[in-house]
Amino acid sequence: MMIFVFLNETKKTPRRARKAEAASDEPKIWEQTHAVKSCAGTFGGKKLQTAAQELEDLASHSNACSDGAAITRVRQVAGEAQAAYADYNDYPQAS
Repeated sequence: MMIFVFLNETKKTPRRARKAEAASDEPKIWEQTHAVKSCAGTFGGKKLQTAAQELEDLASHSNACSDGAAITRVRQVAGEAQAAYADYNDYPQAS
């Protein structure tokens, strides 16, 4: 069940960060990247954890909105994590 939480976070968080970027909401970017960074660390997504950490650091200094490449990188790496964990979609979810 927890892997599904991780997969869900890797889908939602980059979209939420992009919306926050459009609104110039640095605290929201920080919040979203902090969440996905933690999930990635728990499930062994080291590349995603690193990309999220970089974006989180930018957001904590109010620089995330001026570096659109960092959010794009998190989105890209989140997509790679989705693909890497795709086989888990075949397992039945616990109710």
